[in-house]
Amino acid sequence: MPLPYCRGFRFWGRFGFSVEAALFYADSNTWAGQIFPSSLGGAGPWESVHLYDAPHDCGYKQNHRSFEDWKARGPVSAENRLLAHYWAGSRLHVHLPPWRESMRRPAEEPLIPVSMTIDTGRAPNVVFDAVFVCRSGAWVPSWCDEQFGAFLESCPVRRRTEIPHNLWNQPRPDVLRMAELERLRGLRSAEEET
Repeated sequence: MPLPYCRGFRFWGRFGFSVEAALFYADSNTWAGQIFPSSLGGAGPWESVHLYDAPHDCGYKQNHRSFEDWKARGPVSAENRLLAHYWAGSRLHVHLPPWRESMRRPAEEPLIPVSMTIDTGRAPNVVFDAVFVCRSGAWVPSWCDEQFGAFLESCPVRRRTEIPHNLWNQPRPDVLRMAELERLRGLRSAEEET
């Protein structure tokens, strides 16, 4: 069977970016909770933060009872990264993928009030100063790494920064190719023993 690849509507063309906009990228969504205007030499919070993803990442009650509980205990992680921006004073907008239309949106209750809509592919009425892109290697198969690289490359923002301390290898070694090489090594070893 052919391997499944990422598909969807064209992404970047619908967004407006400022001249000084920056692209940040990493392998974990956790890093998005640590990018503020100060990352670009500014100050204060972002006016608004827009998330285009399947989970809302505004905190989940199985991890914290409330926003105040999260503030007291932390930490910023992939599932609560937008709480840091809410705490700073940013307005939050979550744009869920169209396939979420068939599910309760979302099934989990966020710890904070947040605007949630289904992403229709239309341009938001906002000019972005920064964009953060995450590969989520635990969820995206290695054979899609080339697509992720092309996705980053097609972003119309000139300033690009891999998050410092990001631990990854892009592209990752192809696990299917590695398994085939191991199988061939095993066959060779068996032949040499006979």
